[in-house]
Amino acid sequence: MTPALTQLPQRRALRITPTSTSNDRFSFSFSSEAPVPRSFGPEILSHAPGAADLQRLNNGAPLLWNHDPNVVIGVIETASISNGKGRAIARWGTSPEAQQRRADVEAGVLANISVGYVINKAEHRGDSYIATAWEALEISLVAIPADPSVGVNRSVSTGQTDTSTTHPMTINPANTPDAAEANPLADAVTALTRQVRLIESRVPAPQPIATVSGDWLNGGSLPLSNHEQGRYSLVRALQAAATNDWSEAGFERECSRALEQQTGRAARGFLFPANLKMRSTNYSTGTASAGGNLVETQLLADQFIDALRKRLMVAELGATMLPGLVGNIDIPRRSGLSSTYWVAEGSAVTASGGTFDHVSLSPKTVGALSSWTRVMQLQGTPAIEDLVRADLVAQVGAAIDLAAINGSGASNQPLGVLGASGIGSVAGGTNGASVTFDHLADLKREVAVDDADVPTAAFLTNAKVEARLSKTQATTGSYIVDPAGVASGSPSTVFGRRFAVSNQVPSNLTKGTASGTCSAVIYGNFADLLIGMWGATDVLVNPFGSGYAAGDVEVRVMQTVDIAVRHPQSFAAIVDALT
Repeated sequence: MTPALTQLPQRRALRITPTSTSNDRFSFSFSSEAPVPRSFGPEILSHAPGAADLQRLNNGAPLLWNHDPNVVIGVIETASISNGKGRAIARWGTSPEAQQRRADVEAGVLANISVGYVINKAEHRGDSYIATAWEALEISLVAIPADPSVGVNRSVSTGQTDTSTTHPMTINPANTPDAAEANPLADAVTALTRQVRLIESRVPAPQPIATVSGDWLNGGSLPLSNHEQGRYSLVRALQAAATNDWSEAGFERECSRALEQQTGRAARGFLFPANLKMRSTNYSTGTASAGGNLVETQLLADQFIDALRKRLMVAELGATMLPGLVGNIDIPRRSGLSSTYWVAEGSAVTASGGTFDHVSLSPKTVGALSSWTRVMQLQGTPAIEDLVRADLVAQVGAAIDLAAINGSGASNQPLGVLGASGIGSVAGGTNGASVTFDHLADLKREVAVDDADVPTAAFLTNAKVEARLSKTQATTGSYIVDPAGVASGSPSTVFGRRFAVSNQVPSNLTKGTASGTCSAVIYGNFADLLIGMWGATDVLVNPFGSGYAAGDVEVRVMQTVDIAVRHPQSFAAIVDALT
């Protein structure tokens, strides 16, 4: 006895060349007998007499945009099969959306059509599977098919089953693939959504997983309320991007469109608001540290233990953010002042003028690539949604913070403060030296003598230097850095200036024979550190990556920035502090 299984709606896309038949109608081909690669072999839609059921199309089926049932841009007037192809005549709608799509088609900007269908009966012939009975459900104008020249964009389920448009199918196990094998990506995406909803229904709202100092990505933020923050789902957006079906992710789609308008560019995948905390790591239940520890075995999800992270201080110390940049940036700067003269009565004043140059910023991109397995989607808890959010933003934020301090300026990196030309320098010794109270005084003097010292200036170093200074006494007998303040976590001060600590400040520098053991100490006005940002954080899901055969999903996040110092004289550094 052969089982009766339900085949989910499929799609295939073709390149179209519309031909106007009247002022508001156009004709096109929507299907062919071209073979389409599937996991079980090539699949062919038969166009023999009686193979295609076009009843729905001929009963006034809507012409949709991107398979979205809420965006109707026309109506199918007639559909037929001739010469091995499905052909249709559609009439444009009158809505602004329909007229916009019509203009794009007539201008040649949009030229892809996609048909949604179900297979009612299939036969195994040689290496191929022939759909000898199939029903067309709807026709859509689409923006991005997987292959605009042949019908490939149809192997992904919508994730929804409309009982009025699906039919039981008799399958011979000996020559027809199992339905679960026929659509591995659809199964993975659908199962992911089901599992996330199940987890959300039984796991208490998670506590914040990680905090990141500084809104690095505020060039792509949206003014979302607390309710809207909780409503946004990255998993829904990833699923929609993977299936090209945004019917279940309308809010996420509108957020992406708002960010596209804000940044002035179209996303290759989709844009997400940067004020939703995100970061990237790879998840797999096969490795404990990469996800196995998250498989539910009486797991206390509300007690999730996150990785230890370096404290990010540059933004907290007042670095100037320049969001929403577009082209390469030159910021004019007065580099020299005019002179003044005392003159006798009737004498002429000597002419003089100031000099000018500029500070330049150009785009440099930092990115992270993550993946998770199909089993991780099914079993992971706490919800993978929150883990991906927290990790994506922390990873990118830490990279930008590190570049602002010690970016090399080479290998596509920005140039950080320690590498900036013209900053003040205080040397400890030929082979380095333990930092003293006098060294810190000299750092402050380097900035002050150039008229760049301000009350909001600060010292910035790492925990090794902090520990050394908290054990070192000044001539007055007090410790340079108050040990009690260090123990309590209260901000320390030296010379009335904040003394901040982050292990993003390098401790592996070299001076003479002190190889890889020297630390840096920076003093300066961090408001003169510029961080320019181009666009919003760009997230792109790749369901067809290297792990496709196993059902894995890859996610890439990218942010474009550059870093510059407004006045080099605003900073001074020690780079040979021994600890």
